[in-house]
Amino acid sequence: MNRSLFAVVCGCLVLFLFLVSPVSAETDVADMALLQGYDAFLNEDWVSSLFFFRKAVSSGNAPEETWYMLILSEMFAEDYESAVEDCNTFVANFPSGEYYSFALYQRGRALYHLNRKDESVSQLTEFCHLYPDHELYAPALFWIAESFFDEYNYSASKVLYERIVSDFPRDAKASEAEERLRAIGQAEREEKLLYMLKVTGEEYLAAKEEYERELSLYRSEDALGLHDHLQQRTKEVDQLNTLVDELQLKNKAQQDLIDELENKNRELQITAEEARRMATDVASAASKAQEEAVAKAQQEAEAKAAEEVAKAVEETARAKEEAAEAAAKAAEYSGLEELKAKAAELQRLLEEKSIRSQK
Repeated sequence: MNRSLFAVVCGCLVLFLFLVSPVSAETDVADMALLQGYDAFLNEDWVSSLFFFRKAVSSGNAPEETWYMLILSEMFAEDYESAVEDCNTFVANFPSGEYYSFALYQRGRALYHLNRKDESVSQLTEFCHLYPDHELYAPALFWIAESFFDEYNYSASKVLYERIVSDFPRDAKASEAEERLRAIGQAEREEKLLYMLKVTGEEYLAAKEEYERELSLYRSEDALGLHDHLQQRTKEVDQLNTLVDELQLKNKAQQDLIDELENKNRELQITAEEARRMATDVASAASKAQEEAVAKAQQEAEAKAAEEVAKAVEETARAKEEAAEAAAKAAEYSGLEELKAKAAELQRLLEEKSIRSQK
């Protein structure tokens, strides 16, 4: 039963006692203690409520409500030893009472807080078996799961936490169950890691033992003369290392020679490139000079041809003059026809010469 419900019950009981019991100097001491206990309980003054409820039940005829409120006050005050004793008294005196199931639940919870986990699990399991529809069924499962969780029995507690979350999602313990499930998940991951570390550690120890065994065997074999064999092998290894060093030196010398040849090759390539460039320049200059020579020769030929033409023209003119003179002389002499024929022949020859010179 939750605290708000008990507050209502307390209020009703206080009202009932005021109605049936007149307040006077003769009011029963137990009733006054009960009234003061109700008031302290409502104010959550657990120490005072414990004092007054114990005083109220000391009369021997207190109702079961008073006994159960005393048990609740002891639970809130964390006086679990007294709670267990009063729960036992309640169960013995009120086997068919209204709060009998509540007293069983509170006894199981008090046993849990007293670290009597096996008794707590047994009590709460009986409660769940007797009252499967009880409003405290989910909290009872929770405290059973807590007992398993505290004992590192994660598999058993996980089943109960998951049932609380799935079957009673609105219960106040559902959120706490979810927190526990997250913690169990983390713990399971840590357990796997520890297991892996353990396996790794065992493998390391096994390897160490094997190494020590082989070392011991080596030392015993050394006593039989195998150490000399090892020294011989060591010497051979040293010789091989020396040979490797020599090969490395030769390799380095060859690499240096290769580098030198590559440098010379690059220089030759540069020289060849310069030679090709110079040859191109020379060819260009020669082509230019050839063109200039051809032009000059053409100019000289044209000048010479012109000179020859002029000379031919001059000779032709001179021949014409001679022909004219010859014609004039022929007129003076006899045989004029022969002279004319000779002059015509001479003129033809001069004309042919002039034509050849023009070509």
